[in-house]
This record gives sequence, C-alpha cells and structure tokens, in this order.
Amino acid sequence: SQAGGTPLMKESGGNAASTVGIGVGGANKITINADGHVDIASNLDCAAGIDVTGNITSTGTTTTSKITINSTSPTIELGESDGNPDYRLISEGGTFFIQDQQSGPATRFQINSDGHVDIEHHLDVGNGLDVTGAITATGNLTMGEQLEISATSPNILFTDSNHNPDYRVKVDNGAFTIEDAADNSDKFVINSSGNIGIGTSTPAQLFHVDG
Repeated sequence: SQAGGTPLMKESGGNAASTVGIGVGGANKITINADGHVDIASNLDCAAGIDVTGNITSTGTTTTSKITINSTSPTIELGESDGNPDYRLISEGGTFFIQDQQSGPATRFQINSDGHVDIEHHLDVGNGLDVTGAITATGNLTMGEQLEISATSPNILFTDSNHNPDYRVKVDNGAFTIEDAADNSDKFVINSSGNIGIGTSTPAQLFHVDG
C-alpha cells in the first residue's frame, strides 16, 4: 500500500482469468492480463530501452528519435481505422517495399538493392524530378510540355521487343541522327550546317542521298 492505505497492487477475478494491476490513487496504471498482455495507462519512459517479444500496439502518439526493427522481414503496418486501403512498409531480401494491404498485398513502390526504383501506376511530380541513371517505362510516358535530355550525346532508343532492327534518335557533335541501333549505321542525318543526309552520315550538300 501507498500512503493513505490505497493499494499499489491488486488482483481481480480470483481465478485463472484474473488480472494484476499496479495503481495510483485507486486507478490502475499498469495492468497485466491473464494472456500476458500488459496495458499501460499513461506514458512509458524507459531510459535503458525496452525489449519486446511480440506485437506492439499503440493507440496514441509514439515519440522517439529512432525505431529499430530486427527481423528477416521487418515490417511497419499502417492501419487506417475508418477507410481503405491500409499500407505497410517492409524490407525483405535487401529490397524496400510500400505495399497496399487491401490488394493482396500489392507493391506500389519499391527500392531494389541496386538502387533502382519501381513505381506501379502513375507518378505525379509537382516540382520536377531529377534522375541519375536509366528510366525504364513499361507503359506510356506522358509529358505536359517537354522532355529534356542533357548529355554529351543525348539519345532515345526505340527497342522493338520482337523484331529487328531497333532505332536510336540522337544528337552528337551538333548533328541530329536517326540510326539503326543493330549495326550503328546512320539512316538520316541533319548536320550542324543544316545539310540533310539519307544513307550517309556526312552530307556534303543541302540534300544528300547515298543509295
């Protein structure tokens, strides 16, 4: 008992289904249930850390500088109590996923171990998107105004998955070129002087056809 005779610990039930409570002022602050769950009524301050085997469920705000989850597939599930879908964050096999729990789950966003990012469905970017590396799109790529490619030899490669040749559109040394990517042969060229070449990479006059 504490000062005044109020019990610090009390047991309710009197049988196998009983609970044990630690209270202040007649109200339980910590309750240990028969199934082993521990309920804490107010803040829990742990200066030396806390180790938990099992699930942690919080109905309030959790404030911390760092959360570490050690597992073969560490997961954080975000359950929205008044709507769907719910989402989860998971790291598995060196890959980070954001998954829609309502659909299977279905992966909506993925960062692979090599740094590649996979996004399912649309990507809406309001303030620009800077990418270092390749962009691979398996669906349509729609631009509102312009597509800008900055490099010493910027190019767009058109790969026909079931036929050859493939073609590349590029700018190199001031010349605009459409080339056969299978053998790197130029099919159409506009050089820096404005000369147009068909079948030649070095048009010597305004319109030069070789072949």
